[in-house]
Amino acid sequence: VMVYNPYNLSITKAIKLPSEGEPCSLTYYDNTLYLLEDVLGTQHVYEINVENDSVIALIAFPSLFDLGYPFAKYNALTEANGELIAVGSSPNPVAVINVTSEVWMGIGVNVEDRDGVFDPITGYIYAVDYDSNIIYVINPANDKVVKILPTVFNPAGITYNPENGYLYVVSHCFNSLAEENPYNGKIIWNTTVGGSPYDVVFDTKNDLLYVTDSDSNTVTVVNPNNGSIVAGVQVGKDPVGITYNPYTGTVYVANVKSDSISVINGTSVVFTINVSFNP
Repeated sequence: VMVYNPYNLSITKAIKLPSEGEPCSLTYYDNTLYLLEDVLGTQHVYEINVENDSVIALIAFPSLFDLGYPFAKYNALTEANGELIAVGSSPNPVAVINVTSEVWMGIGVNVEDRDGVFDPITGYIYAVDYDSNIIYVINPANDKVVKILPTVFNPAGITYNPENGYLYVVSHCFNSLAEENPYNGKIIWNTTVGGSPYDVVFDTKNDLLYVTDSDSNTVTVVNPNNGSIVAGVQVGKDPVGITYNPYTGTVYVANVKSDSISVINGTSVVFTINVSFNP
């Protein structure tokens, strides 16, 4: 980043960035420079202290091609009410970046919200955004996003614990399940489950979590108190969808490639329902 004297346009100093990418845009806010740079298809935001020339890597966006917006980049960065706004060329979304929490949300027609859960205690909906690695906290009374929480990488499924209000989020790519505090976004524990986990339910009757592992053809049973693995239950091929009966504690698993539904009680499959379609 070149620093110029505005009176004679002479270069007073040059601030070196930690990577050799393509700077796209620069904005100034509260004695700090924020630089948007493209590095091998990933957009990085750097925070630059103009007093001591220190550079901090603030946040990185995933490749826009992976987000479903090929052939374009974010090309403008500005400040609004203490947040950074990165605007991309059409049809890219707008990215709103919180410089304090270092999380961001994408606004656009192709934001990939994978799953959501309603918390009757707070009255809020928690929806995971698979590509942005965040949770939108939505007030259904006015259809407004009231908070944005950072979460695990590629969140695919989410549920909540009605006893303590904590969230349980599945990381599809990292094969893990995390317990998260919805009030501050802190991860309490993170545990490894089966391959390509897809969804999760909380069984309030037996106080257990069930995670569908689509690549492993299993359901991982997890203790919600500490994240320890209770059991791995073998089911049909490509288990994806899962739900349960709160009165009986029975869990139902949809096996896409087996055309079947596995019925689980505790840590065992008690019977299988064959269907004539991909559930």
